[in-house]
Amino acid sequence: SIPIVLTVWPFKLPNHPDGALIAPLDHQAIFRHHITLDGQPYDPIALWGDSPLATELDGLLSKTMVMLQAHKLTPVLHRLRPIVKLGAGEQVRVDWTEYDRVAGPYLDGDAFEDRVPLTRWPVPLDDTFPTRRAVGEQASPASSRLLQGYLANAAAHFASHGWLERCYVELPGTRTLTAAGHESAAYFGPLVKAADARLQRMVGRFPQDMAPFGWEGFSYESIDEHVDIWCPPARYFDVQTMEREVEAGRERWFQADRPPFSGSASIAAAPSSQRSLAWQMYRYHATAVMLPPINEWPGRGEPVSAQRCLSHDENALIYPGSVAGMSEPLPSVRLKHLRRGMQDLAYVRLLESLGGGHVAEVLAESLVPFALSDAYGAHFSDGRAGGWERDPTVWSRARRILAEEIRRRLADSADPTSRVTHASVEWRRFLEATRRVELRIDGVRVVETGRAALGAVAIECVVTLSNRTRTPVEGRLRFGDLPAGWRSPVDGVTIERIATGRSRRVVLRADTGVMTWSPNSVQDLQVVLETVNQEPRTYHARLGFLAAETADHPIRLDGDLSDWPGGAGNQAGDFVLISADGGLTNRSESRPRSRTEVMVARDRDYLYFAFTCYADSPWTRSAVRRSYVQYEDGIPVGEELVEILIDPYNAGTRDTGDLYHVVFTSRGSLCERGVGTDPPTGRREVWAADVQHAVAYHDDRWVVEARIPMAAFDAHARRQRIWGINFTRFDVAHQEFSTWSGAQQNAYDPLALGNIVIPQL
Repeated sequence: SIPIVLTVWPFKLPNHPDGALIAPLDHQAIFRHHITLDGQPYDPIALWGDSPLATELDGLLSKTMVMLQAHKLTPVLHRLRPIVKLGAGEQVRVDWTEYDRVAGPYLDGDAFEDRVPLTRWPVPLDDTFPTRRAVGEQASPASSRLLQGYLANAAAHFASHGWLERCYVELPGTRTLTAAGHESAAYFGPLVKAADARLQRMVGRFPQDMAPFGWEGFSYESIDEHVDIWCPPARYFDVQTMEREVEAGRERWFQADRPPFSGSASIAAAPSSQRSLAWQMYRYHATAVMLPPINEWPGRGEPVSAQRCLSHDENALIYPGSVAGMSEPLPSVRLKHLRRGMQDLAYVRLLESLGGGHVAEVLAESLVPFALSDAYGAHFSDGRAGGWERDPTVWSRARRILAEEIRRRLADSADPTSRVTHASVEWRRFLEATRRVELRIDGVRVVETGRAALGAVAIECVVTLSNRTRTPVEGRLRFGDLPAGWRSPVDGVTIERIATGRSRRVVLRADTGVMTWSPNSVQDLQVVLETVNQEPRTYHARLGFLAAETADHPIRLDGDLSDWPGGAGNQAGDFVLISADGGLTNRSESRPRSRTEVMVARDRDYLYFAFTCYADSPWTRSAVRRSYVQYEDGIPVGEELVEILIDPYNAGTRDTGDLYHVVFTSRGSLCERGVGTDPPTGRREVWAADVQHAVAYHDDRWVVEARIPMAAFDAHARRQRIWGINFTRFDVAHQEFSTWSGAQQNAYDPLALGNIVIPQL
């Protein structure tokens, strides 16, 4: 048996609070995967009013839209189009009859049980309607007049039904981050406004210069005059710029992106990432969040499982019901999480109407300390961890606090003492769980300080402290148990007063005359944080430290490691997955499923590397051949590869331009200064190094042997005894990206490198 407790609150929530989660729905995919004609998937190319299956199609679409609306989403049929004909004399004739038959019930609310109409809807337009304009090509005056005529017709039609004020026109091609997006906005924007000044133009770009945020070489041109609604991806939503845009009369939305910049609809994201989206919308005063298309399903209509849908598109929020014998789509659990977030928002709106807006703001700031541009780390593509709470009990406690506050304000009777006491207990527990000092390990550097056998060194652990409490904090930061021979002040480092909402970087230092070698060349260092009114908390910093073994003779590059010199401390292993969890309070770093080991050696002329990449299935070469690395969200994708990242000066900067970057794939290698991400996050230039390598394949592993000429580094760099270094691997079979140094969010942050001793020969 399962005990169930039902709590009934004495108030009614608004069905649809201000704010919308816009969910683009492909109605044709719904039809293909649920309706057949003569044994074949039925896919009406255009509108289907004259189809013999019209009633069945209408019913299926209605059930889907009602299901999504019941989950507090705002579903929009972004591929629905009216019938357009071009008459003589460049006249545009639009037949809205069938369009209205389909869309009208949703825009009027008649299709829904609560009779509440949808609050957002796209005016149908794309760059192929009615004519296509090639990028960089001047549109003909005739095509511009046709487009303007269509838009004028659409505006008049939507206005006649009372829909226009809830509608938006997405300017085609403006979601691209390239110059083509700017060009599209400059072309379509004036046309839309000339057609009808009441049309609201939505642009999927951002209104600010990205160069200050680390986008190397960004060229900014304002398109403000062509925009009424900004809807950038969350990572490009600059909070301060958007405040100015709202003051100028423009509306702000954002596209659901990925943690830590925003919550996510992805199956890979935690449940809190879905629930937090509504809170992020409230926290940053956005009026809508644009979700990715929710049913980009594979195939042309054959039965497909939820697993296949998610393999095709991780953002699929509904699945074809046909594979389970159902006649309508199946909702995902993530829809429930999104609905909970929107229900939270309904509580918030009701509390605001009762004068409790300040309570809601405190809750929002506690649940979502930061998102959007507030989540930036070293640059715009490097996010800070911990943007919102992940513990489901904290979200439930916030809901109870909202309900108690609403009930207390609605109560007319006296004796509110018990409610106040209960609320204060809930508040205390909630604030203890959310309002705390956060610690993030940025990197651990080894710095030479003497001339012992290996050189006396200092270990510098760089830590960022963020104060999320309601009052200023101070305290101490110290190492826990250290290896024998290491020295660090017992009292550690004093943390001077950190104001609420501010952060500070602290360097914790230990000295030793001799560094000892450890398995896999990594050591765990305990970092203890002690602050007033909080129990001491222990974090784990990962120190990567190895040495290049001296080779008495040149090493052959043949994929056979039998001629490598033996040694202690020249082998790197125990890779960990790139994680967004930030400073870890236990030993729960996630290991990749496939093991990777690296050996390093040097002779007078070369620095040698040997990667052994294990696999649980026979190695298969990629069919892709390219001379560059493709990155998505700071992670290399597309094919199996390993990387070497070197900073000879080991300065621990945050500039990727300080790195020497070498990549090896099954098809070749790449050498560069900096890292060639797209968009760029730092300086990049060609590194003309004569790097040679060999690759060997075995049933359970593949091996890369490589050598880099020492002459490829400048003379001053060659004199440095301790370099910064890191090794990474993208395992294409398991879609896992792991690193040796244990970098948490950004493998290409020079501060997050490990350390290597380079023998001076």
